[in-house]
Amino acid sequence: MSMSSIYSSLSGMLGFSKGLENSSNNVSNLNTPGFKGRDVFFQELNPYSDGQGSHYDGVKVNGSGVRFTAGDLTTTGNNTDLAIDGAGFFILRGDGENLYTRAGQFRLDNDGYLVDQNSNRRVAALGGGNKLSDLNIKANMFTEASATTKATIKGNIDAGTSEGGTVNSSSDSPLTIDVIDSQGVKRTVRVAFVKKFGSQWAMQLKDQQGNFVAPETIVTFSADGSIRAEDANLSIDYLPFSVLSAEKAKEVFKQDGEYAFTDGDFTSAPALAYNLDDEVLFMARNNEGGESDYINSGEFAFDVDGNLVVAGSGKRVAGVNSEGVITDFSLKDLKENPAKPTAKVQAFGNLNPELADFAKFPAEGEDPISFEVMQSNGEKLQINMEFTKQAANVWNVTLKDTAGELVSGPYSLNFDSNGILAAESRTFSASIPDSDDTALSVELKFYESDSKGLTQKVDATDGVSPTADGKEKGMLEKVTFDEKGVAHLAYSNGNTAEGPRIALVDRGTEASANFDLSLSGLTSLSGVNSVEVSDVDGFEAGRVTEFSFQEDGVIAFKYSNGQEKTGPQVAMANFMNVNALTSEGGSLFRAGEDAGITIGAANAGGFGKIKGESIELSNVELSREFAEIIIIQRGYQASSQVMNVSNEMIENLYNSVRGR
Repeated sequence: MSMSSIYSSLSGMLGFSKGLENSSNNVSNLNTPGFKGRDVFFQELNPYSDGQGSHYDGVKVNGSGVRFTAGDLTTTGNNTDLAIDGAGFFILRGDGENLYTRAGQFRLDNDGYLVDQNSNRRVAALGGGNKLSDLNIKANMFTEASATTKATIKGNIDAGTSEGGTVNSSSDSPLTIDVIDSQGVKRTVRVAFVKKFGSQWAMQLKDQQGNFVAPETIVTFSADGSIRAEDANLSIDYLPFSVLSAEKAKEVFKQDGEYAFTDGDFTSAPALAYNLDDEVLFMARNNEGGESDYINSGEFAFDVDGNLVVAGSGKRVAGVNSEGVITDFSLKDLKENPAKPTAKVQAFGNLNPELADFAKFPAEGEDPISFEVMQSNGEKLQINMEFTKQAANVWNVTLKDTAGELVSGPYSLNFDSNGILAAESRTFSASIPDSDDTALSVELKFYESDSKGLTQKVDATDGVSPTADGKEKGMLEKVTFDEKGVAHLAYSNGNTAEGPRIALVDRGTEASANFDLSLSGLTSLSGVNSVEVSDVDGFEAGRVTEFSFQEDGVIAFKYSNGQEKTGPQVAMANFMNVNALTSEGGSLFRAGEDAGITIGAANAGGFGKIKGESIELSNVELSREFAEIIIIQRGYQASSQVMNVSNEMIENLYNSVRGR
């Protein structure tokens, strides 16, 4: 009896063990994305002859094969997960060679490369001529700004608007244009139409603080309400700027000189030189809202009307008010300092207690006790103060004009036994005529302290000295600037005042916007205002808010500024001979020389479509694997039984021989 039956059954058991190992691996990778099930191939061992007949020694495992059927696709919601619906493989680059997969579990690394989560190899992108490169989205994370080049204003402006009236909104919203300047900054421009004479309107463009950012433009409408052809299409030169705060101005502004005026003549002061840092500028304009020049040095003087102007050109230097609105720097309304009317008169001294009752002080023929009251118009009114003794400790005081007519009083002055005014006699309210036929309310004060007041004492020197407050009108004499650019004014009457602040502006690194403005759809008919802004192009710089993969593998980006654009394209590979692919683990495959590779784009040339936010599941089918396991189990049992039977036969033969 041959021993070959034992070896044959043993080879079967070994083969079935290999088959069970393969099925076990398939089942264990049931949930591995992109996993491809494998089949074990068996081959009969070569028969041989010993002269007594042919012998067969069983089976051997002759390698394995990959099932390249597609697995089911499932949605993950992760925008870097990709699946292929159809033929093809993703290409992974690294270590000087390409590997291939259908797993599609990708992520973005810190440098913006799309990489395989398991191997960290970079996903290939498809370039011109089907050249491969590493797929990177870093350059697509932001989109540059695009400056505004055009805008449209259309609708109707009510022709019945009164002269000087302003139209700056439609029925429900302000009229504004969001302009993207040359530096990519969005600036909101307020648009207003101011009714001029007849059918003329002034179009004004201002910033949010109310500063002109473009010259005022006059547009005219025809009799039928349509805009004139020459005004229908305008070219707008928009020059945005920001006004420096007073604190910021301290860092760049310095002016040590002073303007000294003679007799209030603004032109009597010579020009002074001004200099600023390169990044900060003065603004000079030819008129209110007119075309502006930006300069960082020059000589400034005052014109006859009190406007600060650039010497030589006569352009008005800009100032800024507390709200940040640009105005002409002008001292026109500050040339004179108004008079300060008299509000208080003090009269201290001593009255002679030895005068007879009803005696007057000063007596007739003596110099009057007088003082001057400053009226509101700056004119002075002389008032004479007269005292009349009524009794031992009682006097009356009256205020009279130079003609002797009573102006105010009499007021009763009561003294105590020590010659000190009683409390009720120390202060009075007098009414004195003012320049405008009204009256000044003046406080008459006769007492400040026991040592400074009106007394009635024998041992004191007789006489009363009144003084009145108030100041006369003053003319502007001197102007200086502090470190914030604020003008400080000094007047001939000794008064001082704070004037306007010179404007220092930052042009934002020479930002500008030059755009075409169409008014062809604008009319001026009697009725409602329905004007609106439309067709404004340009956009700010944006950052990616989301991206997705299209069916052809091209990445589509959406940005925070509302823009959309496409980026790199995922490369695909396919093989004429998929059996030439060898598994590298991790659902990766290496292509042999006879694989017959083709490179191309998804959804074209026989390649499948890309499904974003999805992955391909394992193609292992449990029913098939369980069937294989049952067959393996039965085969193994049968081989084991053959070995047992062979063993028993040998054992019986051995026992029978030993028994002889």
